[in-house]
Amino acid sequence: MTNKYKNIFHTLVLFALIFFLLHSKILSNFVWTFPELFMDFKGPINWLECHSLGFNLITLESVDCGLGERIGQFNYGYAFLNIPTMNF
Repeated sequence: MTNKYKNIFHTLVLFALIFFLLHSKILSNFVWTFPELFMDFKGPINWLECHSLGFNLITLESVDCGLGERIGQFNYGYAFLNIPTMNF
């Protein structure tokens, strides 16, 4: 095989290995994992959705904005709330 095909083959093998490890229970034996993949992004996404619905997040108590769960305390400034969200 030429060098170009070796690089493509190694990339595909590496991608398949990472995909397999992310979707298997093997990784949780070595690293602490969340119940869902990328669960740590749920909080900031919920903050942005509540802000787009018009709720005031700059409070000390948790907010119930109708997303099915209470949103915890928001500890960031207004610059974070200007991140655009996609509704799909």
